[in-house]
Amino acid sequence: RQMCIRDRTWNVVLISGLRRDSQMFRSLAEVLGERYLLRVGSPMRRWIASLEGGLEGYLSRRSAKLRESLRAARRKADGEGIEMQRLRVDSVDQAERLFHRLLDIEERSWKGPEATGLLIDEMQDFYREVTLRWAQRGALRAILARCRGEDIGYILGGTWDRTYRGFQFSFDARFKRYSLGNLMQGEQIRELCDEGFLTYDLGIDMAYKRRWAESVFDTFPLAVLRVA
Repeated sequence: RQMCIRDRTWNVVLISGLRRDSQMFRSLAEVLGERYLLRVGSPMRRWIASLEGGLEGYLSRRSAKLRESLRAARRKADGEGIEMQRLRVDSVDQAERLFHRLLDIEERSWKGPEATGLLIDEMQDFYREVTLRWAQRGALRAILARCRGEDIGYILGGTWDRTYRGFQFSFDARFKRYSLGNLMQGEQIRELCDEGFLTYDLGIDMAYKRRWAESVFDTFPLAVLRVA
């Protein structure tokens, strides 16, 4: 609070990730509202999957179509020799090596020709920092799909308490027919259930995520405007 009052070089501060019904939101609004103009932005919706009941419980809440697609993907992957490598990353050196592997996969994915995803400079800088910070906490996880010694897909995320937050995933476009997205997602859920996690936060609202989750979680940004 004192820093905001003394520093006159800023015009707007954006505080994101707030629940409207949280104590933090109420406290910020009460304290900052005494001196600054406040505006609440549009909600950011995320999809949340419950992992209660373990893998069987989770799958029982999914559609028959999704369950069959997971079984079919597993059969096709086994026939091609595709394997899943689970990684726990807890050092900066490991995180750096992992991030280079992710970028290599990204370049061979559907994002490569359009230079999107982690191939965008700003996105690459942001997720590299995320990767390093979560690794230093011992909370970074990745699953890499591999075929005959080659990395062909990845799913990346981090954990806290008994919750997993997904960050990014991608796969080599040459292997699209093997449903690697579903395969890696299913493998990640299996791992989390085996370890007793209760929640999988799939991140921002995208159509495909709805079949993997059953509830939504909305957060809001709070804009703090300095009065001239």
